[in-house]
Amino acid sequence: GVEEKESVFQYLSESMQAKGPDPTLYFTRSILAVIEERIEDAKKDLETALELKPDHGSSLNNLAWLLATREPKDIQRAKLLAKKAIETNEQIATYRDTLGAILLESNEIPEAIEQLESALARTSMRERYKLHQKLARAYGMLGNERLAKLHQDKSEPVTEQR
Repeated sequence: GVEEKESVFQYLSESMQAKGPDPTLYFTRSILAVIEERIEDAKKDLETALELKPDHGSSLNNLAWLLATREPKDIQRAKLLAKKAIETNEQIATYRDTLGAILLESNEIPEAIEQLESALARTSMRERYKLHQKLARAYGMLGNERLAKLHQDKSEPVTEQR
């Protein structure tokens, strides 16, 4: 509830005072801010994390996502940050998913497909349906109905079989 969130926030603030500036703490606090729809606060915390550690992949990725999906949008900067996040660790599927989604929004479909397919290969079976949704959309935009349908058929969340 609210009290739990406040105590987590309090703990993070106290940790920051005790340990000094730590990008991970700013990153964590930004997640709480997003949950509470305090997007400007989240952006500020991510910017601070990146001032402290310019190659903090999670902060690069999350700031890219916020800049691409929340007003006021900045797609160009979002794209740059997403690419930089991938440079910090090429194996993290989420970073490629973020860049793929941003490229999809800016109508760079072949580039988006490349990133989304790459993310798909690095994602567990349970989580793949979200990527299949984006790939279905991307192939549909290219007019490739066969591949669009193939991904559409796999775009439902996998439920536990009993």
